[in-house]
Parts: sequence; C-alpha cells; structure tokens
Amino acid sequence: MPEIPAETEAPAQSGHGTHADEWPRGEVAFVTGAASGIGLGIARALVRAGARVALADIDDDRLEAAA
Repeated sequence: MPEIPAETEAPAQSGHGTHADEWPRGEVAFVTGAASGIGLGIARALVRAGARVALADIDDDRLEAAA
C-alpha cells in the first residue's frame, strides 16, 4: 500500500498523552477508503499535520493516483 510522504520531516515522536496541539505529529495513521472522498481528505489533513499515513482502498488505480 502506498504511503503519503510528509512534505517536511516530522519531529521525533513525543509519546502519548502530550499536548493536543502536537497531535498527530510523529504518529502513524492507517486510512481506509483513501482513494477519494472523506478518506482522501482525512489522509491529506493528517499528512499536513505531520503524521505518517498509510493508505488502503479497494480501487487500486485511484489509490495509486491519490498517493
């Protein structure tokens, strides 16, 4: 499954239970339905916020285009 690379390097993971303004920086997310719609929007938002994101969808062609 393709992974969306972050545009900039996220800082080292600071652990759970940290300040809300640091989430999801440094975390890893797995987004299903990521080829389009809400899933794609969530994946892009997580990447912008500094998370590493793995994508999954039944539509391989659209998923590859989204990544």
